[in-house]
Amino acid sequence: MFGKRLIFFLFLLTVLFSSGKWAVAQDDKESAAIEAFEEKDYNAAYPVFKELVRLYPNDVKLNYYYVVSAVATKNDLTALQANMGVALKNQSKKDIFYYAGLYAELNKKWDDAIGYYKQFQEEGRKKEVKAFNIEERINYCNTQKNIVPVEEPKDTIKAEKIVEVTKVEESQKEEVAVVEEVTIPETLAQQLIEIQITPSVVFKHISQFKSKSAQQLYIQLWKNEERVAELNEEMAQLREKYSASQDFEEREKIASTILDDENEILTLRQSILTIPKQLIAEEQKEWKKATEQEIATLNDDSKNWEQKLAPKTESENQEENIANKTIIIQTPPEEIVQDEYVYKIQIGAYRKKLPTYVKRLFDKIAAFRPVENYTDEKGIVVYTTGKAHNYADALKLLKQVRREGVKDASIAAYKNDKRITVREAKLKTN
Repeated sequence: MFGKRLIFFLFLLTVLFSSGKWAVAQDDKESAAIEAFEEKDYNAAYPVFKELVRLYPNDVKLNYYYVVSAVATKNDLTALQANMGVALKNQSKKDIFYYAGLYAELNKKWDDAIGYYKQFQEEGRKKEVKAFNIEERINYCNTQKNIVPVEEPKDTIKAEKIVEVTKVEESQKEEVAVVEEVTIPETLAQQLIEIQITPSVVFKHISQFKSKSAQQLYIQLWKNEERVAELNEEMAQLREKYSASQDFEEREKIASTILDDENEILTLRQSILTIPKQLIAEEQKEWKKATEQEIATLNDDSKNWEQKLAPKTESENQEENIANKTIIIQTPPEEIVQDEYVYKIQIGAYRKKLPTYVKRLFDKIAAFRPVENYTDEKGIVVYTTGKAHNYADALKLLKQVRREGVKDASIAAYKNDKRITVREAKLKTN
């Protein structure tokens, strides 16, 4: 009797150990990298955090460790912008401003570097500010910013003359840049916009900008928003492709593309947040001394654009259809209420907050398909992913989710969003 109990106890320990082994291995790797980071062994920490942010691109803490390690070792200096944007959300680590400044300095973006250094000077601990020689770094950046490159004098021509000619040429280039016309995308030209420059100055069309640079900024903003929409659509298609694929290498490539798209979206969204402030400031300079007549003219112009580009009402569309001898007959479909049976993959159930390693795993899965959750009648939060309408597809989805790291995932069945047994669902769907 004692022997049977001992065997059962050992079997139970084996099951518990194996189910958590994958998470422990990952945590050990991360813990070792954090220890190396704290000891300022950035060369050892850098490759680990680079791999981790590839898997978890939106994790603020991991991005902080990665960018500090990368900047300290001067790695990836041309590809850190998106990661730096995420890392800067880590408000508890003020030295991130120092490394953001150093990153900008290494890329010769002197104004950005000075801005971050000053922020670190204001918010960082005095001891750290002194240790990093912030005042010296700011002075260095100011010096580099004000250096004007001068060509070496040729033959008997005096250096002073060359500098003078260079300055004239540069000023001429600036004048040409100001006069240069901005190309407005045709789609944008057919859209109404809404930008409030001052309480009395509101633009309704792209052509109403006075400042060419502000107009160019708005076009860039519009292009960025269009690109974000394209990337979101592309990622939706990639997630569907990932769900349908049974090939491991293909899924890895798709996952990598999705992560690249997410990083690009992050960079674009940062730009989308900053551009409006810049273009409004540019236009306010132009409208600061505007007369009442100028503002009235602008308002009249806005009304004309609204009449020209405003979307047609339903009655206007009907009139147009009649004029074109096009008759549209719409028959309302009969309402048929049917029970909906679906299978989802349950990836976890927790009464308390998600453990860190579990949250990261769920975030990774969310890059490929939505992760949903609900609280059951016992107060437990149940997490699911994916959806299938027959048991065979649910089995395929289950295998896929387990390959992605959730070894204890299982199939759950629902009728009209209410949990039922898998057996009951199989009888109805198969």
